[in-house]
Amino acid sequence: KVAAQEAVHVATIETLLTSNGAKTVAPCKYTFPVSNTNDFLLQANVITSASIGAVNALTALIAQSDPDLVTSTSSIITIEARHDAFFRIAVAQVPNPTPFDTPLSPTYAFNLVLAFVEP
Repeated sequence: KVAAQEAVHVATIETLLTSNGAKTVAPCKYTFPVSNTNDFLLQANVITSASIGAVNALTALIAQSDPDLVTSTSSIITIEARHDAFFRIAVAQVPNPTPFDTPLSPTYAFNLVLAFVEP
């Protein structure tokens, strides 16, 4: 279910980009070196946390140039937060570790998930 929702998120962001004259980025190849469910859930938490921060920053940028698009990115953040809370609960962590999410620059978010990207 999460993977299907992520595919919709990617399609939505790609549509927003192309509708506004921006280029999309080709998908990377990923590797997730996990040997058990707990490791998978911990890595999924890192990825969803980075995604929340990246979409948070994207929403702030969009709000300055085209406030009508904020609804699209804001609705992605809420689902990402649910995914993140699920992964955290599954490994016995607090579902909401901080009172606010931190916006992450695209470079910082990419660096967080770089360990999963194949060269």
